[in-house]
Amino acid sequence: MRIILFMLFISILNLPVLSQKRQTKSPSQKQTQPKINQPQTQAEQIKELEKQIAKVFKDNKKNAPKACEKNAWKGTINLVERFTGEGTFAGMSSVAYSDLSFTGAVPTLNRDIDSTNFDFTDDKGTGTVKAHSEWTIAGKKCECNCAATDKAQLYEVLFHPGDTTYTIYSMAPPCKTMAADCITGEVGESFCGAVVDVDVIEQPVGKKKKE
Repeated sequence: MRIILFMLFISILNLPVLSQKRQTKSPSQKQTQPKINQPQTQAEQIKELEKQIAKVFKDNKKNAPKACEKNAWKGTINLVERFTGEGTFAGMSSVAYSDLSFTGAVPTLNRDIDSTNFDFTDDKGTGTVKAHSEWTIAGKKCECNCAATDKAQLYEVLFHPGDTTYTIYSMAPPCKTMAADCITGEVGESFCGAVVDVDVIEQPVGKKKKE
């Protein structure tokens, strides 16, 4: 009886092992379990966001206007600005002419230098400004005239590669004159409606003619 019970006990002990051996598959029969995407940690989310921001900056830099840095610029800028008042400003009008010329001028901005001193001499050209304005106050007609020729400044030249346009920021010499006030008759300094900032915004780049 003891021998029978002992053999039965050994058989019971061997059952899990035999069962496990039957369920074990060879490496060629194993199936790859699908990978479950785990939620990103905060550090991983920040890293992914940094990659996206870097890509945006890279794309923006690629399409950003290219500045005329070391290259000198030669050209003329002509501006005619007219104003005719309406409503409250009825009876007021002005016209101003600005003609700027640059020969080998280097723009003030976007220079590859480590300096805060922008008092350059090679960003200058010549400028001629004329302005005329007139208005009527209390039935009295007044007018102002001024003219000036002095240094002009080439502030910035930008080329937009995305739409093949260019932008120029420049400054004309101030057109100042001494004029009498229309009401009080006091003589003081006046600009007669002339502008100082002469800007050319996003104009198409002309094609170079073949010689």
